[in-house]
Amino acid sequence: MDKIVCSLTTLPERTEALKETIESLLPQVDKINVFLHGYNKVPDFLLDDKIELAFDHEWGDLGDLDKFRWIDEVENCYHLISDDDLIFPPDYAERMIEAIEEHKRKAVVSFHGIDLWKFPIASYYNDRTVYPCLERVSESKQVDLIGTGVMGYHTDLKEMKEFNQIEKLLPNMADIHMGIFLKKHSIPAYVIKHDKGWIKHTDKIDMNKTIWARAHNKDFVQTELLDENRELFKKPKEPSELPLVSVVVSNTRLKTQPMYVKRCFDAIRNQTYGNIEPIVVKNYQKLLTIGRAWNEAAKKAKGKWILFLGDDDFITEDYVASMTDMAERYSKTSKIVGITSFLTMFTDEGKTEPRELLPTGMWLREYVLENPFKEYLTRYVDTEFMDRAKENGHRQIVCKWHYGYFYRSHPNQTSGQKLLVGAHSKDVETKEIQTAIKEAVEV
Repeated sequence: MDKIVCSLTTLPERTEALKETIESLLPQVDKINVFLHGYNKVPDFLLDDKIELAFDHEWGDLGDLDKFRWIDEVENCYHLISDDDLIFPPDYAERMIEAIEEHKRKAVVSFHGIDLWKFPIASYYNDRTVYPCLERVSESKQVDLIGTGVMGYHTDLKEMKEFNQIEKLLPNMADIHMGIFLKKHSIPAYVIKHDKGWIKHTDKIDMNKTIWARAHNKDFVQTELLDENRELFKKPKEPSELPLVSVVVSNTRLKTQPMYVKRCFDAIRNQTYGNIEPIVVKNYQKLLTIGRAWNEAAKKAKGKWILFLGDDDFITEDYVASMTDMAERYSKTSKIVGITSFLTMFTDEGKTEPRELLPTGMWLREYVLENPFKEYLTRYVDTEFMDRAKENGHRQIVCKWHYGYFYRSHPNQTSGQKLLVGAHSKDVETKEIQTAIKEAVEV
């Protein structure tokens, strides 16, 4: 049988935990590679002929990515990547090899897996389903991301050597970087079924001092990286006879008020309507007016209809279905270009009040392209758009029974802002605005 090689990385404050990890793995493998961060002296238990050491004073410090330092060197072996705070069962390597062989050495396997929810996601650590290595996973399945601390593959999978450019990656985000890499190279990733407590977490390290504990409440960078690579994780869509509806969100708050954005994105994902295309415009620096953001999104949209939704607002689960059904029925007998409803005002204190006020609503994409929003306006962009449609004899209908658009009421309410005062036309666009436009729209 081919050799079994294990690679991991560690820190001085995790030495006692590392000892348990090494003791559990050493009898099962032919070699262990250990990357040491910040060590002035090598612990005695690492002075073993089966252990090869590497040091940060030679290679630098890339956090958890350093467990992949050997990835372009290992040959003709099963390569297991491990974490230094786990205690592995005696049959761990055997089970790993069985899974690798089951997939004919053409996949990467792990005992920890993650499925991302529908995009857009507002939080990497919340908008996902986890199949944990420490808990029971009842069946093996293909997943979006794997836990790199309990993963394995055979080096016959030559493409894995290309994951050697770790210097170009962000430290302590190994699971995400590996997931993106596997998707780009069309390498399937599987989580393997196992029982609760089969793999154990050491009691020598406080769970509150892990990477997850440090990052799960501030995961903007992880979320952004996945959203930027959303095309790789799209699930195949069933053909639909329903007209496609593009839901456009100008996202200014993900850095500053992520709880609003999550509620907004949750509302999009939870729609009962079966043919939705979310379009998110990244506008964190507010370089784009709301009108410019919406116009750019409309150019990218593929839907027959476009619904415009504020990133601190949300809609009920039946909202898109109700609006589309009514719009399609009216379109058969009367020419309309848009549909809206009444709204429910809500405050951060939990107060709600149905009001006979109209949000921007849903419009035919072709109409928006032919009659774009006024990009120089910093307030009342939607009001001007709706008034202009009415003045030109273009009909927008109102679903008067529906108050399912929830509109956040807060001080300094505007319908758009500009960072650069006086930038009223394309003629005076700055390079910053042009760059923002190119990078802003995510479908």
